[in-house]
Amino acid sequence: MPLKFSFRDMKLGAIYSQLAPFAKGGSEAEARLKDMLDLQIITLGQGGGRLGAELARFGFDSWMVNSASSDWSEQNWIDDGRKILLTDPERGKLEGTAKNAGIGHMIAQKNVQEFKKLALETQDADFLIVKVALGGGTGNGSLLTALEWISKVRDMASMRTERGNATIMVVASIPSRDEANPEIWRNTLSGIKVLQDFIDNKKIGTVLPVDNEFMRNFYEREQPLVHQQRTLSALDYSNVIVARTLFEALCIPLLGGQVAMDYTELVEIFSTPGWMTINRAEIHNQEELNVPLTIDSLFKQNEVFASLEVAKSLAGGIAVITGPRRKLSAASIDSIKPTTNELLGRPPVLHTAVLESNSINDNTSYVLGMSVTPSLPETLLDTLMQRYQQEKERREQLEAAARQTNSKLTGFDDVFSQAAATSQKKRITLDELELGDVQPAPKKRISIEDL
Repeated sequence: MPLKFSFRDMKLGAIYSQLAPFAKGGSEAEARLKDMLDLQIITLGQGGGRLGAELARFGFDSWMVNSASSDWSEQNWIDDGRKILLTDPERGKLEGTAKNAGIGHMIAQKNVQEFKKLALETQDADFLIVKVALGGGTGNGSLLTALEWISKVRDMASMRTERGNATIMVVASIPSRDEANPEIWRNTLSGIKVLQDFIDNKKIGTVLPVDNEFMRNFYEREQPLVHQQRTLSALDYSNVIVARTLFEALCIPLLGGQVAMDYTELVEIFSTPGWMTINRAEIHNQEELNVPLTIDSLFKQNEVFASLEVAKSLAGGIAVITGPRRKLSAASIDSIKPTTNELLGRPPVLHTAVLESNSINDNTSYVLGMSVTPSLPETLLDTLMQRYQQEKERREQLEAAARQTNSKLTGFDDVFSQAAATSQKKRITLDELELGDVQPAPKKRISIEDL
């Protein structure tokens, strides 16, 4: 299912109301959708499937991998032929992993041929996005197997950039801090370790972490998103915003303006090995854009997906998009790159764009900023490890309490060790009977007194 070239043909659901005008129907971007990057999507597990399915609404070729077919019931816009069920005959009819990434990895290894086929199917894409929920069992458990074969095949097909970077992005969600299962936190930390290893070995490009806790806190401050009389949960909202923001970023090279950003520049940012954040701001009623204040606010106060240390950026990008009658002054344009460069810590890769769209009214501007950092913040990693330790200790305390209760009942299980005094049943044969031994019982009529 290739990208649709008209928004009328897309079933965007709640995403459409969240899109900026420059990425909607009737915009310059819609007129050039046929020129958009050939992007393809692979989702792993239930959480990754929900993440990826929203972006797939635009029509990008998408494949879903799962070990439970029931998880696919809600994504009916994905072709059934591209839903890959991982099976294990030794588990009988059991599906899913119950958040056990160890089982997920075992099942993935037993289905390695499916991942090889998937890698071959997607080898021609200009850019590939893999989506996974790090706290899950199937998705996180199959992450290593999937990335190994996807990166290997794309290397064999020479699908790296001119700078030698892998054209693979991973979108990875991090659980909310109220998760009480220690295995979820263990899964998350193991998944981050896998991703950091692939980053360090330059086998993938950027990883876009989506911190569900961060997103939920942001959503609680916003007006609830309602679609078809249903209020979206924080998790659904997160999936919608990820899809919206990625699509808007992909539209940047389709717009014209005083300073353009082409797909080679955008892919250079997306393919830089590291952890990425994409920030977006909608600015109203300013006569002249205050560039330093806007850029500072964009990266420090408009973080939605995760909080990264942007002052240590390896790569970055910024796009300012206005209406045709709200042109930036020459001084403002000239200040965008040096201001961004300073804020991001003078990254080796930095691309900027000053764009226009007839679909934006005179009083509004949009700013998108991207930053790629070499690692996740130590504070975030410490928090995740602390949550694992806390929940592990809590589980151990509950198990110890159960053992203590059992010890109080010692001695009350002897009833089960006492043998019941029952006579052995014996079947009598004709040979065992002698006539003299048989004494017929005298007949007696029973009266009420006998009862």
